[in-house]
Amino acid sequence: MYPVKVFPIAILAGGRSQRMGTDKALLDFRGRPLVDYAIETATSIEPRVTVVVHPDQLPIPGYQRMARRPEVTVIPDQFDHSGPIGGLVTALRFHRDHRGVVLLPCDMPFLTPELIASLTASHLDSENDATVVEDENGQAQPLVGVYSGSVLRVAAEMIGSGRLRFGSLLERLRLGRIPAGGERSTLLNINHPVDLDTADLGYRRS
Repeated sequence: MYPVKVFPIAILAGGRSQRMGTDKALLDFRGRPLVDYAIETATSIEPRVTVVVHPDQLPIPGYQRMARRPEVTVIPDQFDHSGPIGGLVTALRFHRDHRGVVLLPCDMPFLTPELIASLTASHLDSENDATVVEDENGQAQPLVGVYSGSVLRVAAEMIGSGRLRFGSLLERLRLGRIPAGGERSTLLNINHPVDLDTADLGYRRS
């Protein structure tokens, strides 16, 4: 159903979750860890998925269980709380033998395989370094994107100089965008406890 299977998929789950106050990836949403929704979306396209976590998270039982799943490879972030850009570099280095990676967040439970397949197809049809999804307001959502191997050097240099803002990385790339389309809830992300109620409404309407 989804013929574009060129890039491995990496899910970022190593953030501090400061606004949520607890580990978002393992947060219960409708009886499942939140990250499970990203894993399900990813494995409907690719048979395996990589999940990037902070090294301190590796001993946590939820991540131990995740690491035992045959379709999941859990890898430690190579950088200590350097934000999503550190997770991206970690994923690109881990998948260095591939043309790049599809990057997904752990906190958007309504992402669809169709959107990821369209994103990948658009990237393959371009000469861009990266292709990301944009929301209904035209804002780029860089954690839903395809990043070619050419991004690795630029992103690693930025980390080395202490520049961790993902938007600054995008400004240095040949960047493509595609609209998310579909339901407004597609890009709904869970950052605060109150977002759980909003997400639950979206879940019941889907």
